[in-house]
Amino acid sequence: MSKMLKIENEVYSQLENLKVGRQTFSEVIEGILKAREKMLEALNVLEGALQFREWQRQRFLERVSADSVRRDVEARTIPRPSLKPARSREE
Repeated sequence: MSKMLKIENEVYSQLENLKVGRQTFSEVIEGILKAREKMLEALNVLEGALQFREWQRQRFLERVSADSVRRDVEARTIPRPSLKPARSREE
């Protein structure tokens, strides 16, 4: 089933420039729509990858912070050997 579309002259010229060989305007528009769909899918993949990277970054920062706190607590609770001055030979 065919439908008639009204488009501006500039849009018509752009579509005409995209035509290859005996390609119809319908085929040109279909190609544009398919390319748009693929681009949106790629953007979704990239967005997911960015979200995953941010999640990894947050986990890393949480671990670094937790390790820092743990080391600080251990430093305060583990007894350190006392440093006694060495005896002199004269004693």
